[in-house]
Amino acid sequence: MVVFAVEAALFQVFLAADDAVPDPLLQHRQAWVVHAPDGRTERVDPSGLARWNGSLTIISDKAAFPDLYTISPGTDTSVPMTAVGTAIPREAGTDTEGLAVCGEELLIVVERENQLVRMHRAGPATVIHLHLDALDSTVPPQNTWLNAGLEGVACAPDGRVWVAKEREPRAIFQVDPTTGAAVSVWDAWSRSDTVQQADRTRFWPSWSDLQFTDGSLYALHRDGRRIVRLDPTTGKETGAVRLALDEASLYNDTKPYGMAEGMLIEEDRIWVILDNNTNTMKAGPRAQEPAPMLFVYDRPAGF
Repeated sequence: MVVFAVEAALFQVFLAADDAVPDPLLQHRQAWVVHAPDGRTERVDPSGLARWNGSLTIISDKAAFPDLYTISPGTDTSVPMTAVGTAIPREAGTDTEGLAVCGEELLIVVERENQLVRMHRAGPATVIHLHLDALDSTVPPQNTWLNAGLEGVACAPDGRVWVAKEREPRAIFQVDPTTGAAVSVWDAWSRSDTVQQADRTRFWPSWSDLQFTDGSLYALHRDGRRIVRLDPTTGKETGAVRLALDEASLYNDTKPYGMAEGMLIEEDRIWVILDNNTNTMKAGPRAQEPAPMLFVYDRPAGF
């Protein structure tokens, strides 16, 4: 039986002061290899995670997987994606990324096309183009974003919606979900927390998912292996945890950036799903094949 042991993180969070208290380090309590519905070996690239109709639901940013999919992790070390028969609207792009539940709707962001997809539980879907350029001149025009664009979406019970721009530079926008217009943007503060690599070089970690829960906005740092809690009005960081996650211990030829793409925070647990990209696994049921992974962590009290 293969045990998926995650070694100490390759990256460490750079602390601005010597006496700063490190973020709590979370070790996963269980892990699963995720594979395509028919078991074939290819890139699946999960890119969003939510609980929809009671099930863990994911999307893929690959055109070959245009549906919503559920995963039902159990005692086995692998879990298949199951298509639920609900396809992303054709007028939307195929680079689907963030996923969030908003009342009776499921929200999806499309990276390259800068779209917000609103899929109603019992009605037709709506595709809205997001207009984000006017708020901050330091954020490059949307037509230049390509694969440095939208990665996450979150919704508050009062209808506020946020989307996360991945990098170059990172930014979190609040948007009007009806018109697609930006309401506000947090940018400058989000470039202040650098991550230091083992070779002492530093970089600004990418956002890869958002979630609103318990009155706060949570954001996943893909490269930094952190989940940060933000004040939803000011964007100020109010807490954080680190994930004991080192993809280099799991995958061959891991590039110097993280693959954590999806996050779901529930009452007592935190789910994180990895985008496998082209990397093949070192061991396990899909050894030397590309496959993403799903992890579950205990949610710390007060976070």
